[in-house]
Amino acid sequence: MTSLDHCVIAVSDWERSNDFYATVLGAELVRVGAGYAYRFGANQLNVHGPGVAGEPNATPPVTPGGADLCFVWPAPIEDAVAHLERVGVEVEL
Repeated sequence: MTSLDHCVIAVSDWERSNDFYATVLGAELVRVGAGYAYRFGANQLNVHGPGVAGEPNATPPVTPGGADLCFVWPAPIEDAVAHLERVGVEVEL
């Protein structure tokens, strides 16, 4: 079964973002290099913010509401590529 590994968001102000996610939503703040991630139990929200681009760095979404979502595929990557091609999804390398 495919599952969600993590999601990535971009923020413009670490202090405001950290306060919102920790105080309002109850996230655990996890220090990651010069930035943070927000953990909700087993789920994690990775954050790109001022001074932190994150690695690896996917191309930022350009549509409103877009996101950088990362999934866990429970089989070899070659099987994932074959599945995506079978269902008509273009694979970018």
